[in-house]
Amino acid sequence: LKDMGSGHLACGDYQGARPFLFRAIHLTLRMQKVSPTRRCTELLATAYAQVAETFLLEESHEHVVENSAKSLEQYRLLYPTKRFSIGHGGLSRSLLVHAKALRGSGRHSESFRCAKQSYKMNLCFHLIARSPETLRQLVESIVELGIAHRCRGDAVKAKELFRLASSKIQDRMDGVGTEVAVANLLAMALTDGHSVEMKAYRDALIRHASENPPVRLKGESTLDRADSRLNVGRVFHVEMAYELADHYYRECLRTYERRFMRSAESRGHSMIVTALYYLGNLHQDKGEYDEAYAFYLRSLAMARKLFPASE
Repeated sequence: LKDMGSGHLACGDYQGARPFLFRAIHLTLRMQKVSPTRRCTELLATAYAQVAETFLLEESHEHVVENSAKSLEQYRLLYPTKRFSIGHGGLSRSLLVHAKALRGSGRHSESFRCAKQSYKMNLCFHLIARSPETLRQLVESIVELGIAHRCRGDAVKAKELFRLASSKIQDRMDGVGTEVAVANLLAMALTDGHSVEMKAYRDALIRHASENPPVRLKGESTLDRADSRLNVGRVFHVEMAYELADHYYRECLRTYERRFMRSAESRGHSMIVTALYYLGNLHQDKGEYDEAYAFYLRSLAMARKLFPASE
């Protein structure tokens, strides 16, 4: 059951993975009551971590925090001392997911601590194993630590970590870690208004996308690609290359809607709200006020569904 859940997760089918994982957890808890074993604890640790990941992209941060905390609890039973926990891939992955969920919940101090701990573990793990997978995990933890510093207002440290992540993976891997790191650098350049950096990072992302076509991407990587393309569209928007900006914005919107609007019950996602807002802003700058108004209304309507407390 757990392996079937893992298969769905690897293919990006998060909702399909969840029933298998929940069933695996239920049966393992029953077995653990009868005859507790180390194998049961390992299964629970990994299954809870995978359930947390299925909720992560849906922005169900409370569910992510709950399940990643349960995963960490099981890992601490397996590795009760720092000597045995350092460098364990599953534990460091759970810490990383926990950090992302805490950040999404606005608990930035706790998120920073988890991201830092995950980075230290992944660094130790990679120094020992030196494999493509440990490098990929290390880069992801560096990027998350950079985002944590950015949330704390430490732009200098954030840029340093994003550049480190980009340089570590650039010549070795499929480049997903590079894409996320460079996309964050581009977002910071847009905020600061550094036109030279904006163009350099934009061109790097366009070149990277051409070398790593979407067919290679699955699950979270597809959304990472969409996030980076959205920032590329923002640069073209600033440069008043409106047709190119419109192309990138709509491409991202289609990706987000395919992922998060799979059924009539779907409420949407904050990234759909963002893409709709940028399209409205683009049409407003072009003087197409009716189209801008329509996009703004769609963005506002979805935002009200997602964040009713902010009314």
